[in-house]
Amino acid sequence: MSGNQLLGGKAMITNLQKLRRSIPDEAYNQLIEIAIVEGESEAKKSLTTHRHVDTGRLRASIHTEYFGGDHGVTYKDDSGKSYNGKLSRNPAKDEVYFGTNVEYSEPIEAIDSYIGLAVKLVRATMERTIGTGLVRFIKKGKFVR
Repeated sequence: MSGNQLLGGKAMITNLQKLRRSIPDEAYNQLIEIAIVEGESEAKKSLTTHRHVDTGRLRASIHTEYFGGDHGVTYKDDSGKSYNGKLSRNPAKDEVYFGTNVEYSEPIEAIDSYIGLAVKLVRATMERTIGTGLVRFIKKGKFVR
């Protein structure tokens, strides 16, 4: 499996825990959802940019799993063939795992770090957002992008 845990250093985790206590659950969940969408999008874009797409299976398999989420992920390649995408992790509360279970993903990750770079981007975005204390502004319990 090629994957990463979307956690930063102790300071980021501490900031996320403080943030979770200081804003409504809905707003916190939206921040995590924004990070998930950005990470998945960046990894898939990187695969396409670096021409690692043949059948579309690897690109389609990239997803996140989190505590309490649905881990029965099924995806299809460009020909319509279905696959089980379950990662070999069981996230604890406040953990998010991001990756793929495609057997040939690790050599491609070693070449272009499509997942590693996406995770770094998400971490940097979240740290910058949380670090400023603005958290993308919260307006009526929702983040304004």
